[in-house]
Amino acid sequence: MVVNGNVMCVCREFREELKMLETNKQFQKEEVLIGELEGMYQSYIEKDRHFFHFSGKSDVLAFFPDSSEGLQKAEMLALLLYQDALVQKDVPAKKDLLEKSWLLYQYVCAMANDFSFDKARIIKRIEQLWME
Repeated sequence: MVVNGNVMCVCREFREELKMLETNKQFQKEEVLIGELEGMYQSYIEKDRHFFHFSGKSDVLAFFPDSSEGLQKAEMLALLLYQDALVQKDVPAKKDLLEKSWLLYQYVCAMANDFSFDKARIIKRIEQLWME
């Protein structure tokens, strides 16, 4: 069992790694970005990237247990799916990933005991991209 402090440390580490990926995105080839995303799925979500690409929305939502750790991982997955969608060239695949990310964010916001401007901003951005 992961202690709450350890979950927070892992979340901070995840956000730092994701920020580096976002910062370096314009300088890296698509294959490198996808490789880094695959590594993050394995390291933080403990599941292969393709599982979330090819699973249905209900399977993605049901993947996490109802716990604070499950909620943290759901938010990490929502961010990964969002970043993954940004590198997708295939429009239907991009929209599917955006929808899964949006659904996870809705779940996280419904279950969380707080409001986050960051989450609201990302949800709005996902909605804009999803409707393009």
